[in-house]
Amino acid sequence: MLKKVPVDVRVFAQVVDDLPINVIICDRKKFRITYMNEASRRTLERIEHLLPCPADALIGRSIDIFLDDPPRQRRLLADPGNLPHTARLHLDGATLDLLFTAIIDGKGRYVAPRLTWSLAADGAAAKTEPAERAATPAAGEGTTPVDQALRDLTGTVDRIGESAEAVNRIANQTNLLAIDAIIEAANAGAAGQGFAAAAAETTKLAGETARAADRIAALR
Repeated sequence: MLKKVPVDVRVFAQVVDDLPINVIICDRKKFRITYMNEASRRTLERIEHLLPCPADALIGRSIDIFLDDPPRQRRLLADPGNLPHTARLHLDGATLDLLFTAIIDGKGRYVAPRLTWSLAADGAAAKTEPAERAATPAAGEGTTPVDQALRDLTGTVDRIGESAEAVNRIANQTNLLAIDAIIEAANAGAAGQGFAAAAAETTKLAGETARAADRIAALR
């Protein structure tokens, strides 16, 4: 569904509107959202209760909704030399992996910041400790070999979970970079077809990696 967007990004909008990826564009002066593709709208509807307004009402709102440090990140987005810029936005119950890149026209002019993003599992929530673990005596205070083995196993499981979360973050960022490459290849037409195919395989691999990391984390 094509939203009302500035003429200088209309061609880009036609390319990405029906792609199954989340894309948002804002203007580079007032940083107001000028375009949101259908995939973004559908994904945002899933976390609409965490947003300051309904997903359908985001057009015209400030991109600050997606920034955890608006003054600093606005300065970054104002200069294409700072892009690409990656960030994570932690909401209450959801985490967004963000990749900001620059839309450059045929004359090399900076047109607008482009945001491609994905919804990740929230690994920032505090982990609760089981009551029986809290009751386990500290090392050297009457512990048995079984107690020590259980503590060692618990520590190993926690480290595995932390590693899985790190892998998930890397996979999500890789996916966003590959998606951005697919968009650029689409804009290049026939000359970019081979690159687009390679980037598509990268997104597939990143998705499989993220799902594997989620399965590992779920075993904790």
